[in-house]
Amino acid sequence: MSLKDISTKEIVKELESRIGVRMFLDEIYQEGYNINIVKKYSKDRTPIELPTDITVLVIDNSFNKVPFDEFLKSTLGCGQANLLKKVLKENIRTVYFHGNGIGKSTLANVLKSLGYNAIGHCENEKEEIEILNDTKKYISFCMDKKRPVMLIPDMYKQLLEQKESILKWITS
Repeated sequence: MSLKDISTKEIVKELESRIGVRMFLDEIYQEGYNINIVKKYSKDRTPIELPTDITVLVIDNSFNKVPFDEFLKSTLGCGQANLLKKVLKENIRTVYFHGNGIGKSTLANVLKSLGYNAIGHCENEKEEIEILNDTKKYISFCMDKKRPVMLIPDMYKQLLEQKESILKWITS
């Protein structure tokens, strides 16, 4: 399915739910934004009429720096994110991420780069069963969200750039 097959209304609804995107109807000037809409012309130089009722989506490019706790909440949920923080503070068990969700290896690799013991996936079912049953050595977190709030292709790189703030989050 291409974007052409999706209605504009559905695309706008999806964009509104993303971090860093805000929608303005009438209150755009009250929020301190000033937007110029310039009349454009077609190829044959015929003026193109602008609509009188405009909805503006403002995409803030600074959202590319997703805070670590926001990433966790979108992949693990709040409860598991808080438990992960506690477990990492104690640093006595290996953290294992499993489930159908995405981001397991990314999260494990970032934590490993910070000196924590973490596993993002198992090579086979037998190994996974052993890990899930050994609660003295491992603690498991299920990443079952099929599609996290944010899908940022270079999330691993972004999280690595935030090592200091991740350590601060863990120790706070």
